[in-house]
Amino acid sequence: QGLLKTMRFAAREMPARMKEWTEQTLHACEGVDALTGGIGGMVIGQGVAEKLGVPFIETHLQPVGCVTDKYPGALFPNTPAWLGGWGRRMSHHLTELGVWGPFRGVMEKTRREQLGLSGKARSNPTPVLYGFSRHVVDVPSSAVRARHTTGYWFLPRDTEWQPSSALKAFLEAPGPVVSIGFGSMSSESPEKTTELVLGAIRDAKVRAVLLAGWGGLSTLEGESDVHCADALPHDWLFPRVRAVVH
Repeated sequence: QGLLKTMRFAAREMPARMKEWTEQTLHACEGVDALTGGIGGMVIGQGVAEKLGVPFIETHLQPVGCVTDKYPGALFPNTPAWLGGWGRRMSHHLTELGVWGPFRGVMEKTRREQLGLSGKARSNPTPVLYGFSRHVVDVPSSAVRARHTTGYWFLPRDTEWQPSSALKAFLEAPGPVVSIGFGSMSSESPEKTTELVLGAIRDAKVRAVLLAGWGGLSTLEGESDVHCADALPHDWLFPRVRAVVH
């Protein structure tokens, strides 16, 4: 539901911003060997890559584009179980429509009027890369395009970054610690989400480093079993906790 809302928002905003974003992307990508992009980035990246004469490689953090009956499509996670494998496969086809459909018109207009490209967007023969573990989500092979799960992607950490004294003290205190993160997920009810998280922590008898991200969670001042931060370097944090929940 959150991703669907994001897609609807992007579809509303894209026509007004497409020209500016395309110009910025063209300028930034001069001289590159290839472009990559996922949901949203594909809308601009494919046309710019064609204009520059370089490959465009789809890169996703969700199993987009792979039709399977093992799990539902990224835009339809609540596909009713009683629909069975057929319903899960259909949810992937509907996800593809949701990912591309709202942007087709503005993509074609930008190709013609701004990039000077003729015809429709060419089919993309390059492999699709997924930035998660094959042990977490299994992406089926495809006879049409190669699909590879590469493992998780991390930005290089700032070499000058150091954990705060409060975080170090929290991790060194007695008792198991888990990490709970929300990344770019938003919440319609931050108070209820906060209450749910605190209840789960206490039921499990653990302490938690809570990465609020965009979740808008309620302030948790004075909670001795929770350390809050907007974000922390995952490659530093994860080896120091017992489990990670995202």
